[in-house]
Amino acid sequence: MEGAPPDGGQKAVDRTGAFDPRAALPRQSPVVVGESVADSLDLLGIEGAEAWSDGAIMRYRSRRTLVDIISNPEFYARHDFKMAGLEKTIAFPIEPRIYLGDLRLLLGLFMLAVTALLDARLARKALSADSA
Repeated sequence: MEGAPPDGGQKAVDRTGAFDPRAALPRQSPVVVGESVADSLDLLGIEGAEAWSDGAIMRYRSRRTLVDIISNPEFYARHDFKMAGLEKTIAFPIEPRIYLGDLRLLLGLFMLAVTALLDARLARKALSADSA
């Protein structure tokens, strides 16, 4: 690819970092990022996808945020370097069925826990007052 380092690989992928991260990172957050520790455990219908070096799951605030990022011309100007440096990649959007990191859920669970603790404390006080 024109403009890619002659030794390619990771250096070409690193060139994707030239895309202004302020345009993407404030609107996305990595959920899971890590290096592979074994080959694929379950694989069906995909040739050559047994071994992976890294994996990541990214969360975007909304579909609109993702569309804004991928419709930015600067994104695709650097995306070619990513593709030149990778042997294989998969990227696809999902809709979570249950998202345990949702602030509304966490706040609700916290309030439920506080209510349960207060209820238990009041019940204990009432029980000790009755037995006295």
